[in-house]
Amino acid sequence: MKGYLGIILFFLIACSDVRKESVLLKGNILLEGRADKRYDEVGLTDSYLILLDRKSDTIIQVFKKDDLSHLHAFALKGYGSTYFSSPEFVRSNTKDAAGKDEFWIVDNRLTFNRVQITTDSLCSDHKYISIYDLMPSTYYNITSKEIYAVPIVEKDVFGSFCYANEKDGVYWVDPPKEEKAYRLCKSIAYLPNLCVNERQNSVVAALRFFNRIDFYDLKGTYQRSVTYGRKPIAPLLAADGRKVDVLGSVKCFIDLFGTNRYVYCLYDGSVDFSNAFTLLVFTWDGRLKKSFRLDRSVRRIAVDEDDRFIVGLSPDENGIYDVIKYELE
Repeated sequence: MKGYLGIILFFLIACSDVRKESVLLKGNILLEGRADKRYDEVGLTDSYLILLDRKSDTIIQVFKKDDLSHLHAFALKGYGSTYFSSPEFVRSNTKDAAGKDEFWIVDNRLTFNRVQITTDSLCSDHKYISIYDLMPSTYYNITSKEIYAVPIVEKDVFGSFCYANEKDGVYWVDPPKEEKAYRLCKSIAYLPNLCVNERQNSVVAALRFFNRIDFYDLKGTYQRSVTYGRKPIAPLLAADGRKVDVLGSVKCFIDLFGTNRYVYCLYDGSVDFSNAFTLLVFTWDGRLKKSFRLDRSVRRIAVDEDDRFIVGLSPDENGIYDVIKYELE
């Protein structure tokens, strides 16, 4: 009898849903969007706001936080040691932590780049990703021992994310609950947004097509899951049952961001990104700290390291992206 009670208790602890009243946040526009701009990602350092615009010749744009009237520094699109072709932010880096006004970029899914913001320019150095099985991937996180990433190619052997080092190769982490219907397309069905905190021994995978967040330790051992909402959401399958209907499926968690204390998970819950979004704030062991309702649709976020505010990219009614700020305190 005690054994059965123990099993039941484990599942009650490991799998829970979010039941916390949300606080409405109203955003302030920092930079109004323009028809010739289509920002892809947003980042923060101590002194600067960084925007990535992968379709622009000015592919990395840096503004002073206290003076957004003009560019402080930029990088151009192209190929070569001083150019970038398809940058995205490294989500976390414990091994080579960025300095006060530095940030890390993965470019073209081939190189890691430390970028330093100087008086009026950007200085960078890069090294090639040496573990072949990690490419191509996204949502890169780097710890003192491993590189974590989300693969973006479809193979049956792939789990929802992986971690690797040069000595031991790649370890694939499967989702804790895998339904038979999605086994032929699990790399897309269980596609996560990924963030790692080495100090907290925690990996957070917020799923795009399920309304679920999975928590693991650094070795990929499942810890618990949290479901947002009272009813489960799952991806739709195409007519042949072998692929996910990406356009027709509900988009659940579409971005996340980690600070030292918390992980911030951005939730949509619509097919076409038409909802006002919800921001869920968790401790790294999966306890819900706060829940916010945002007054606009927001696609990408970055959070101040002291958890005072977030900056996001928000499309207006014409699809033009504003840079918007929400105060958390």
